[in-house]
Amino acid sequence: MESTLAMNTLIFLGVAIIMVPLARKLGLSSVIGYILGGIIIGPYVLKLTGKDVNDIMHASEFGVIMLLFLVGLELEPRKFWEMRKKIVGLGLTQMILTISILFLIFIWAGWKIDKAIAIAMCFALSSTAIVLQTLQEKNNLKTLAGEASFSTLLFQDIAVIPILAILPILAHSKAKHNDNEVLVLIQTLPEWLQAGTVIFGVVLLILLGRYVFVPFLRYVSKAGMTELLTASSLFLVIGVSELMVAIGLSPALGAFLAGVMLANSEFRHELEAQIEPFKGLLLGLFFIAVGMGIDLDRIAAEPWLIAAGVAILLVVKFGLLYAIGRIAKLSSRQSLLLGSVLWLGGEFAFVVFNEAQRAHLLGNANHDRLVAIVGLSMAITPLLMIALLKLLGQEKAAPRQAAEADKVAPDNRPKVLIAGMGRFGQV
Repeated sequence: MESTLAMNTLIFLGVAIIMVPLARKLGLSSVIGYILGGIIIGPYVLKLTGKDVNDIMHASEFGVIMLLFLVGLELEPRKFWEMRKKIVGLGLTQMILTISILFLIFIWAGWKIDKAIAIAMCFALSSTAIVLQTLQEKNNLKTLAGEASFSTLLFQDIAVIPILAILPILAHSKAKHNDNEVLVLIQTLPEWLQAGTVIFGVVLLILLGRYVFVPFLRYVSKAGMTELLTASSLFLVIGVSELMVAIGLSPALGAFLAGVMLANSEFRHELEAQIEPFKGLLLGLFFIAVGMGIDLDRIAAEPWLIAAGVAILLVVKFGLLYAIGRIAKLSSRQSLLLGSVLWLGGEFAFVVFNEAQRAHLLGNANHDRLVAIVGLSMAITPLLMIALLKLLGQEKAAPRQAAEADKVAPDNRPKVLIAGMGRFGQV
């Protein structure tokens, strides 16, 4: 067992070391390098790993959780509150329109109503990990399109919970849980209390952030040992994600809110430094698992069907997102960028597909087809985004802004002043 674990670790690290620098040398995103590496070592090419990648995907989801925790650390609570209209407005609009149009397309194609609704809800989700990683690499996360993408992704993370709750209703059956699954404590409450799960989770995290997280980190920091702070950082992120699962919320959403609660604390920069290496490794493992999960045999057997599914997914979502961006008064360039990063499928779609299969909404063949469609959309999106950015070219500053900038005398004064040499000053 130990040798198998060591060998798998060696394979994952080796393919990342080889493929990611190669992709970057070719001017491609590191995400593409990870996904191509996963395809190469996966069960359909070199077969260096087992056929079941669910365990790897589940473990690597902590990379997504840590990514959102770090994003939350960079977003102050005041800024997050200011974004609430964007989160609800853009996110809700995107979800409703995407589900509605895809539902009509699937009904027209002859699908039953319950399956059409389930698949439309899955396709409406986008990949948080790939979108945020790609935006960060291209320095577009702080743009208007980047903020709109981030707001939409946050709403999608919230929407995963009601989607999972709707699936058993569509299948006319009650959700079944194995003994080894995490107990959702919120299910023990009356139904009228379950509706306020999101509000309850947010309030709980606010209280924990103010009265538990910061005092806990201060207590640990008094020991003066770096490894204890690293352990505490991991304990905090994993503990919050498991707590959110227990009360019925998305672990990624919980980690993000925990990061927001700690954004104003004196431990913000130290937490970023401690979590960043683990986030990078686990996120890379997640992308490798996505590549391993793409069923090349299914694609080879039904190439036109899979290609049609990918095309429908990308075209419908891109068109809707571009229209939403224009309605939200984004420029044509920013609207195109919004569409090009969110038109892909998402990692949570795999979770929803598995639940739909368990509820007998999907057969094995349809499950494999849908996983291949979402996996391909995730794999080609970074490539398409690079092509779009090259097509659009560098964004030019407005002439008036450039003229005003020329009138301002250069300021050579220092931009940072450090007062004192306490913990924050040293960082």
